[in-house]
Formats: sequence, C-alpha cells, structure tokens
Amino acid sequence: MRHRNQRPTDEIEALRQIAARKVIDVRRQSTPRASDPYWTSPSGHNYARWADKGFSIAMHLLQDTELQAGETGPAYLRRVILLVRAQRDAYRADAEDEDGACSGALDAAMWAMNAALPEELPPEEGTTGLNPGSEWEVWYQDMFDRETPRSVDVSGQGLVEGLMELWARHLFSRVRPDGGEGFARFNLWSEGQSIQVEGPWEGAVRLREWIYGDKGTIREGYVKEARGRTLQEVAAAHTRLILAGGSGEQILEMAAASRSRRDFGRRLKTLAETLLEH
Repeated sequence: MRHRNQRPTDEIEALRQIAARKVIDVRRQSTPRASDPYWTSPSGHNYARWADKGFSIAMHLLQDTELQAGETGPAYLRRVILLVRAQRDAYRADAEDEDGACSGALDAAMWAMNAALPEELPPEEGTTGLNPGSEWEVWYQDMFDRETPRSVDVSGQGLVEGLMELWARHLFSRVRPDGGEGFARFNLWSEGQSIQVEGPWEGAVRLREWIYGDKGTIREGYVKEARGRTLQEVAAAHTRLILAGGSGEQILEMAAASRSRRDFGRRLKTLAETLLEH
C-alpha cells in the first residue's frame, strides 16, 4: 500500500541526503561545461546537456519517489536505485542519446546511490529479488588509493557466472600468494543488491592455494586460469545460498575447517544437496 502524502522518516531523509550528496559529487566530477565545444559532437549533440539530464532524472527519482508503508531507509533507497536503473536501460535504447551521455550519467548516479547504502546491511531473508539469470556487474575499488573512483571490471548475465568472476578476483587479487591481504576490493552488483565475498580469512587463503597456487600474474583471465572445477562449485553453492536468503560466509568457514581440497569438495557437495532439499 502506498501513502502519497506520507512524510519520510528521519532515517529515510538522512539516507536521501547522503545519497544526494554522493550523486552531486559524481555529477561535478564527470559533467563538463555545456559551453565547451569539445563536448559537442559533429551532429550537434551536446554531451554535457544530456549528461546533466541524466543526473537530473536520478535526483528527481531520489526526492520524489513515493514512500511505501513501513519502508526502511535502505529499502527505499534500493527501490529508487532500481528505478534509476530502469531509466538507464531505457536511455541506452534511445537513439537520441547517441553518445550514451544520459544513460552514462544515470549509471553513475545509480552507483553513487549504492555507495550510500550501509555496507554492513545484511540481505533481507527470503527477499533477495535475484534469480539465476540476473544481469550483474563486478566493481573494483583500490583500497590503497581511495580517491580513485570505483570502476566496472566485468559484466554479464547469469548469477553463477557473475559469482565465478567475483570469487576469482577476490581470491587472486585480494588474497596474495603469501597469505597477505592486497589492496583490491570487489563486489558484485545485481538487481539493486551488492554481494561481497565474506568469511574467515584462513578459508580464503586455503581456497586461493587450491585454485591458483602461488600464481602471481594472470594472462588469460581470472576464471580461465583457475584450477579444476572448485571455482565453479563455489560459485554454484554461493548462488544457492543467496537464493535461499543467505550469504557465502559459510563457504569460507567450510574451507577453513577442511583438511584438504578433496575434503572441501565433499563438504561443498553436502551443502549443495542440503540446499536443494529445501
């Protein structure tokens, strides 16, 4: 039930303001002056004007989207993010947005709003909103130089494939061959939700050894250079956990408790069978 005249709670209003500031910051950093001829294409298309249009649409959605009864701040912002994403997809198919300026601005605004969500917020049980065929993007952040903007490292469709890419990057780049922690951080964004690899560090170190050994460089792709089928099995199990309303933390707990790669494989198979039964 929607309440057209419902006043936002303090929580929602505070989160709105945080998200708005982040969108404004991105807007300032990425939108050139409309008067600059460099940003006008030969056909007369003005990149800056269309980019500004995209950010304006996002801000209107953030401020004007009607509230739902009992809605929390994070739930409200997640819903707004999905509305912004729908606008982005619509403009991607719009021939008038020939340089992708408007859709690009909407995309940037969407991720700025995502950054306003509390990182510690757990998934709501039974309401993931995801399906095995969901589109996804894996985002990279340099934790050493936090001023460097986050960027999309890879994108695609199919949750298992996306989680394979996420786990591969986490295990290879976040976990160093000597067991130390690198500065790369990755998260998978799908259907308005952020997914990260979480769990005991010892489990991540063991998985890194089983999947990549002491390999220090990647030449043919993170997933392609993974050993055996362990990476695919991990991603499949993580997918089932997510669809059941859980997280992947249990996977690293099992890895930390396993005596060997084979023992871990047996535990993972048992977990998968248990999830299928439910």
